Amino acid sequence: MRTLLTGSEVCGPEELQIDISSALCFTGHRTSRIGNYRDDERCRELTMKTAMLMLARAVDLALQQGYRTFISGLAEGTDLWCSDYVLKKKMRDPEIKLIGVMPYLRHGERLNSKWRELLERTERGADMLISTNPDPRIVFSSSGSSVQRGLYRERNYFMVDNSSAVIAFINENLSHSGTHQTVAYAERLGRKIHRISVSDVYGVLDDSDTDDGSRIIKEVLSRITEF
Repeated sequence: MRTLLTGSEVCGPEELQIDISSALCFTGHRTSRIGNYRDDERCRELTMKTAMLMLARAVDLALQQGYRTFISGLAEGTDLWCSDYVLKKKMRDPEIKLIGVMPYLRHGERLNSKWRELLERTERGADMLISTNPDPRIVFSSSGSSVQRGLYRERNYFMVDNSSAVIAFINENLSHSGTHQTVAYAERLGRKIHRISVSDVYGVLDDSDTDDGSRIIKEVLSRITEF
């Protein structure tokens, strides 16, 4: 199998062989489900950049704790943000591995050009790409067959099954989402979970001078000190 975007090789889930004790996965909402700071559209970019800083800080702390394999679901938002950051860290540390797990081969068709660019970079830089459903014809449908409805759940559960920890970016005001489902599954399996919430992002901005990027970075570093 090969991806439709870059033609990179795609493996089946049975081919993944990693040390789960040093592997973690990402889960989080798409950007459309992350509210703007103070409900102000002018703060949109600031909100997203702060979320990215907090996720990057979590990855840095995980690396300090010995995690070396990072598993991304290749979705818009949290997954591709974290994937891109891991690729940058890989340039300095060849022991770091990035595994991309797609729910089906055509998943990239749902992304706009901005996110497809990140997906393309991730596909080319990942150490391994996996599809939890190999059928090249299948697409997600919330009203389709049980297989179509369960594509993302199967992908998410596979990532948790092959990780000992999860970095989760959560909008606590959303009670039903794939992210909450994934975190609940990780809790049932006793996985370590590092949560970052939308409220955490707002808290950083409340306590920073939002016109001073260095102050925001310092606030992130002071708030996220442990993995």
